[in-house]
Amino acid sequence: MGMGPEKSMARVHLKFTALAILVIGGMWAAHHHWIHVRSFAWHILHGQALQIGEYVFPVPWNWYPQEAGNGERVLARLDTDDRTPRRRMKAHASIVLLPKQNNPDVNLQLSKRLDLLKKGGVDTVLQQNVNVNGDVMSCIGGHKFDSYGLYDSDPVTWYCKSFGGLDMVLTATEVDLKEAWDLVARIEKKR
Repeated sequence: MGMGPEKSMARVHLKFTALAILVIGGMWAAHHHWIHVRSFAWHILHGQALQIGEYVFPVPWNWYPQEAGNGERVLARLDTDDRTPRRRMKAHASIVLLPKQNNPDVNLQLSKRLDLLKKGGVDTVLQQNVNVNGDVMSCIGGHKFDSYGLYDSDPVTWYCKSFGGLDMVLTATEVDLKEAWDLVARIEKKR
């Protein structure tokens, strides 16, 4: 016994409706999570490292590199360790990698940055050094960037320069600083 034409058409209509719902749902999910889709695709194509000049930067799965123009790259963290109740937006860590610079006098450049910070009202500025395969990168910062209430927790900013030409700006909330500095500590300089 066969089905009548009405039942057959009803099933076809039901299948097309279900397919349309799945396609629309998939498109919405891809649009809503587009950065995660792009990050996944980048990692599939490039693995977990980004090479800029003679430096190799680790890019864990929860980080996404993107072009920022003028040769700048941004490593952006897609998640956060901030588990406080959400009142406003959560700030995500980022590391801005600047194109290779000629840094003949890193100390002079950082002292100029320090003067700018102090003129801007920053009283306490910390300093630390990171060794990248013999290329010492000097960093100043540790001050909170005032987001004027945009974020739940204001991020901390660090400015780093090395004689080898590595320049970067690291920004993260206090709970995400450890992962960001761990990533920086794993930068390698190709020989």
